[in-house]
Amino acid sequence: MKMDELDALQASLNCALDALRDELSAQNLPPLSSTATEQHPLDDPAYLSSPRIFEARRLALGCIGQLRNLLQVPYEKVVEQSFAVYDTACMNIAVSTGMIDILAESPALSVVELAKRLDLHPIKVATVLRYLATQGWLIEHEYNVFSLARPGLELRKEHNGRVWTGTPGKPRVAMSLLDMMTLPDCKFSTSREKTAFQLSHNTSLSLFDHLKAHPAEFEQWSKSVRSLGAASQKALINDYPWASLDSKTFVDCGGGHGYLSMLLSQELKNSKFIIQDLPEVVRMTKKNVEREYLDQQKEGRLIVEPHDFFQPQHRKADVYMFRYILHNWSNDDCVTILKKSASAAPPEAKFLIIEYIPHRSASTHRTLPAPLSMTSGA
Repeated sequence: MKMDELDALQASLNCALDALRDELSAQNLPPLSSTATEQHPLDDPAYLSSPRIFEARRLALGCIGQLRNLLQVPYEKVVEQSFAVYDTACMNIAVSTGMIDILAESPALSVVELAKRLDLHPIKVATVLRYLATQGWLIEHEYNVFSLARPGLELRKEHNGRVWTGTPGKPRVAMSLLDMMTLPDCKFSTSREKTAFQLSHNTSLSLFDHLKAHPAEFEQWSKSVRSLGAASQKALINDYPWASLDSKTFVDCGGGHGYLSMLLSQELKNSKFIIQDLPEVVRMTKKNVEREYLDQQKEGRLIVEPHDFFQPQHRKADVYMFRYILHNWSNDDCVTILKKSASAAPPEAKFLIIEYIPHRSASTHRTLPAPLSMTSGA
């Protein structure tokens, strides 16, 4: 007999939470708390969680998403979604005005004191902070007294989440998506020069040409991409059998500032890495290599060179890596990039495509992972 959807969700969620609780205990990790004043070890990008913790968190979040779809009144879901734009706006206000930085220095602070230090209106400050508190970023200990909640700690300086928020333009691009979908000049185009980015920025330049013309934006954009890589690099190094590729030659296509190749050069002592990107990028990449990995450069194991991956590849290698590259381009452009990159590749060469897939709650029409999948600690 087919299990009732609510019963199936409850069974799967209980299974995931039990597995998570067992793993926290087995690894001597502290309990999870959204009101903690310090980050949990699981929040540290350098911490490698066990596969069982990873799957338990994924299953629990998927169940929660499906429970919301199942239980929430549809009209309320519509209203909630329409307000989502204000989530981002309030987070940006809190970061850009310095609210987060001041709150990071104090266990708790009143709105009056915070507004005075920032020279802002206390009622407006309270509105932003209370909205963020409803989203779990802050804690309101008593009326108009706030502190950072555990998720809010990620918005402090030098954290990957803070770096990611610093890239401007996301709301502007989002608001131009409707025009991209409906305007006669854009709606049937898949050109990189007829996207929501051009409409939102009132430019005919592609994203990367625009960034080349605006160095400050380009630097911040590069930092945000770096933060994405830093947040997942521990898992990337451990989850793929890189050791099987030692003694190989790698070409890091569109390798940016070179951090992936530099990291792998420490793991694969007998391999050679060629980092390729556009001339304006490799100038910084060369500085990074010379500053942090000069020995590998002198040994000839780290090479930095300019190359446009829309042009034929001239390097014959064993492995061609594309990290956070293809999602930026249309299907036709991706085919071109791969064909051009394969022009010098031997038949046995590997093409490694590394992309970040954001977690989304599964559709209620999809089958949930079986609870038994959480019984193994492997």
